[in-house]
Amino acid sequence: MVWKCIFYSKSENPKVIGTISFDSTYDVNTANTDLTERDCTSNENDLCIIRKIAFDEIYTDTLFKKYSNTNLNLIPLIKGNEKKVYVLTGPEQNGVVIIGNDYLLTFNKNNKLIIKKSFIII
Repeated sequence: MVWKCIFYSKSENPKVIGTISFDSTYDVNTANTDLTERDCTSNENDLCIIRKIAFDEIYTDTLFKKYSNTNLNLIPLIKGNEKKVYVLTGPEQNGVVIIGNDYLLTFNKNNKLIIKKSFIII
């Protein structure tokens, strides 16, 4: 299996501006880099769309909490018919582990946000 990390432009209609492909070892020495600009595939376009919707949501919905010295990191994933964006709270400082304050946004096949869930540590 090959895992790909894409980098895309911030334009109205984003384009892929770089791709890094990893094998199952995730070894950076064997990763392939492609800096050819190209149009997004349908799947990549959906990833960009749901990430943007999630980004807009975390800045307009009071469900999402941002604390000092932390960032909210968005991780869009599509697997089969499931479209999700994980929002993970990460530290701004090295050596610090943040537990909790994570979220999951679930989308339907038309990229419409249907569920927002907060993961609470009790």
